[in-house]
Amino acid sequence: MKSMTLPSWSKLWPLLLVPLLLAGCGKKDAADATAAVDPNAPDMEADLAATLAAEPDFYLRKDISELPADLVWQDGSDLPEFADPNAIKGGSFNYYITDFPRTLRTLGPDATGGIRPYLLDYVEPMFLNPHPTVPGGVFPGSAESWAEDHANKTIYYKIDPNARWSDGVPLTTDDVEFFFYFMRSPHLRAPWYNDFYKKNFVSLTIYNDYTFALTHPVDKPDLAARFGNFKPYPRHAFQDFGSDWIERFQWRIVPKLGPYLLSEDDIDKGRSITFRRDKEWWAKDKRFYRGRFNPDRYRFDVVRDPDKAV
Repeated sequence: MKSMTLPSWSKLWPLLLVPLLLAGCGKKDAADATAAVDPNAPDMEADLAATLAAEPDFYLRKDISELPADLVWQDGSDLPEFADPNAIKGGSFNYYITDFPRTLRTLGPDATGGIRPYLLDYVEPMFLNPHPTVPGGVFPGSAESWAEDHANKTIYYKIDPNARWSDGVPLTTDDVEFFFYFMRSPHLRAPWYNDFYKKNFVSLTIYNDYTFALTHPVDKPDLAARFGNFKPYPRHAFQDFGSDWIERFQWRIVPKLGPYLLSEDDIDKGRSITFRRDKEWWAKDKRFYRGRFNPDRYRFDVVRDPDKAV
């Protein structure tokens, strides 16, 4: 029987050091820490800075004093609540999938099938959400309120100051800026998204950490409902986003704004995957969320033959 040779500490210590380096880092510090261990890691912040410089007509910065004073802010409080706030929470929702997910990404190759609805579509709050029982009605998700300026084809947004990523980092306009860079980037390798976010948005104006505006090429009566339904991505978790992001993020778990979390311990590759409700979710008591997302767990087992799924 051959003896097992353990890897030397000289090879292991860089890998063990990464979480410690990243734990207390800001955006630039996190990028530096990643690059220190992986010299081939892309520098997303540098590429973003170059993009901002190259597209000054799209990415705008203004002082909060320049925010129009006559805006009429809305918060959806005139709309009826559509979920029962007394709904009992708990238990498990068990279902099957015919194939194990091929990635944890929500964009790019293989991302639109499998479990994407529970990573993004069904659970991540939009800035503005269409009301399910009031045609044309909109209620806030990640936004606290919004204002419409149809004369200038612009919607103004105030981010909910309580909104937090699942790692505790606040949602800010830094994430909004990253979102548009991300969606318009050739690195994304998603031409449909590139085209949509270039064709339908004329400019992004940031006023402060929680206030921004989006201007569109054509005015529509439902401008807020039509284009406020986007879901941001955490800038601080994409510091090594670049041309190889498809491979880098294939199985990476990134922070979420929504009520369900995924951990490495709940991924049994080839067999099952389980999402667990965040009982301290920042939006759990919000008017349009408090009666929703009730199961404690969503568990999906791989059953390749639907006839055997009982």
